[in-house]
Amino acid sequence: MIVYGGSAPGGGPGKEDGAVYDSRAGTWSVLPDPPIKGRYRHAVVWNGREMIVWGGQNPNGQGFSDGAFYRPGQ
Repeated sequence: MIVYGGSAPGGGPGKEDGAVYDSRAGTWSVLPDPPIKGRYRHAVVWNGREMIVWGGQNPNGQGFSDGAFYRPGQ
């Protein structure tokens, strides 16, 4: 499982971090620093090779029109 971004309960700035969960080992690994600002309400898809993050909002409700991808193992 791969997670990225989001916000704390009650709002606040979008998170700029993520992690990967290895269910076999029962461990979490932190993702590398992303090239995009923290966000929430973003779209995330898995295409079989990489996680793609697009859009979302900042704490002021302004939308982002950028994105990034994370490919495990690279």
